[in-house]
Amino acid sequence: AQQVGLSENGAQTGHDLQRRVAQLEAEVTELKKLIQERNSSTPHQPETPPSAGWVPASAIPSTMALSSTEAHQQESGAPPSASRGGEDGKTLDFLRNTTINLGMDGYYAYNFNRPVGRVNLLRAYDVLSNNFSLNQASIIFERAPDLSQGRRFGGRLDLQFGQATDTLQGNPANEPRPQIYRNIFQAYGTYIAPVGNGLTLDFGKWSSSLGLENNYTKDQMNYSRSYYFDFLPFYHTGIRANYQVNDRLALNYWLVNGTNQAEATNGFKDELFGFVVKPRTSITWTFNYYWGKNILTESSSVPSIRFLCSRA
Repeated sequence: AQQVGLSENGAQTGHDLQRRVAQLEAEVTELKKLIQERNSSTPHQPETPPSAGWVPASAIPSTMALSSTEAHQQESGAPPSASRGGEDGKTLDFLRNTTINLGMDGYYAYNFNRPVGRVNLLRAYDVLSNNFSLNQASIIFERAPDLSQGRRFGGRLDLQFGQATDTLQGNPANEPRPQIYRNIFQAYGTYIAPVGNGLTLDFGKWSSSLGLENNYTKDQMNYSRSYYFDFLPFYHTGIRANYQVNDRLALNYWLVNGTNQAEATNGFKDELFGFVVKPRTSITWTFNYYWGKNILTESSSVPSIRFLCSRA
């Protein structure tokens, strides 16, 4: 009886195995059909043997997937922005060669002479006594020409706010509409013409280079300015040219509306002739001759304004 039971169990097990094998064969056949249908609907691509350590793309999370270009850049250490195309890439390339500078100049001054209204007379910037003052708050955008990169055009924009703007910009007695230019200390475009060693041309409004001192306090030895600085021009508007003859000599020429004139008061245009000599690396001599007529008429009978500046 025991032998009969074992034979019946063996027969049942064999039947189950055959049925399972038949099911697996049917599933394999169905999978083959699906693969054939998929291959027939997509272009045929040559099969390449998987390399060691190959992982299916479907097994990689989407946040970890990288394009071949990005992966190459990560391996080579190149900045990701270099792979950006289209408008984003152009914008990033432009900003990479553009400088942005921020500055703030404030002061506290006390005049022991106790001037009327706490106003320090004959001063250009430190004008108030016993007062916390914001002299200059500035933001400077500059993209200079660079012939090494094939860029001949450039420009600079200096926006300025604070007490100094009231001193730097002219008044209605000197130019027609000073208020609309008050916060624009400098704004000019630059072009290097392919003439000889390169002729640099600027057009717009720029800080005057007449005199020994400058507008921005960080560039000065002393915080306060001299009387000579106070009575010299602060800015000019027009066109200027610079030609570097060689390493030791440069020539300058300006044609401008006038001194401290964003808009001219007459039809006469002021001029500057100058040169810079550098006999040694430690010695520089700058010579400027400026003349013009800053009055309401350009009559020949009116005396001209002349500046002769030389510094070493």
